[in-house]
Amino acid sequence: MTINLNDIRFINSGFIIENVYLIDLHLYDSSLFANSLLIFDSNSLIILDTGTSITSGNLLNIIKFYEIYPKKVIIIPTHYHFDHTGGISILKSYFEKITPNIEFMILGTPLLIEKLMNPIEFINKAKKNFGNFIGEFYSLDSSLFHEIKINNFEKKNIYYENNWKIEALSTPGHSDDHLSIILSNENGIKICFAGEALGINLNKSINPVPASSAPDYNSQKYIQSINNLSKLSFDYLIFSHFGGFLGNGICNEICKKGLKNLSIFTSLIEYFYQKNNHTEFIVDNIYNLFKEEVATFSLNKELAKSLTFTIVYGILKDLKLK
Repeated sequence: MTINLNDIRFINSGFIIENVYLIDLHLYDSSLFANSLLIFDSNSLIILDTGTSITSGNLLNIIKFYEIYPKKVIIIPTHYHFDHTGGISILKSYFEKITPNIEFMILGTPLLIEKLMNPIEFINKAKKNFGNFIGEFYSLDSSLFHEIKINNFEKKNIYYENNWKIEALSTPGHSDDHLSIILSNENGIKICFAGEALGINLNKSINPVPASSAPDYNSQKYIQSINNLSKLSFDYLIFSHFGGFLGNGICNEICKKGLKNLSIFTSLIEYFYQKNNHTEFIVDNIYNLFKEEVATFSLNKELAKSLTFTIVYGILKDLKLK
């Protein structure tokens, strides 16, 4: 029987199960552009991805509303990019004010730690395309980090908290440090927060725009990571940029759609390059074909074009055409 993926898709903020809350951060003042996941009890709070400093208020609103006052906060970003880590400093300041002796830690790969301790270079590059939308970004002290030592494509246990076993699956391609976070509890519930492993999906139809952003995109790793994800099964499968899905056995179908769309984008970019190798020409044509896929009505055209540029330029670099 064919499953209609929209029948099992969830996109709005709310509890997935008890004490597990999905938050649409409304990045760029738009729904579906960024999610965080909170897992909490009376003792500790786990946050998967934090959005930017601008969107951190959406996280704090939920934390305050549900009166979450943990003794320990564990941040696990899927990767170092500003829209997944920019809210960390704001969250740290907030929790240190309400609980002066709070235990605050960030779990991350060596690359993520290096980038977040010395963010100036990658933040300045991000500002060229996204301007003030990246928010404020502050360097983080080494004492906050707990290093995740993991090889490419490896899956390993990284922590245990709130009766949840937490595993990291290395899913490079969008960025070298990208992790998909897998949580499983004693009741047999399994949740995968797969970050940006499969791209962006802002529309009702499930056709993810590839996460081929320059400068980190690597097509071989990206495809291998998606193939690895496709072999796994979860009760809840959540992505940073298009919500989540309920039900076992659907990961393979979603991954197939992601790979199909990557092939379409790559072929079109090669086609337009053969016609005119100027990047602006290629970006304009891809934008005109896919503007409803890369942007929402609340997103201004300039920012939508910047998003399109990063997707196109990443593929051009990977193809060694730039």
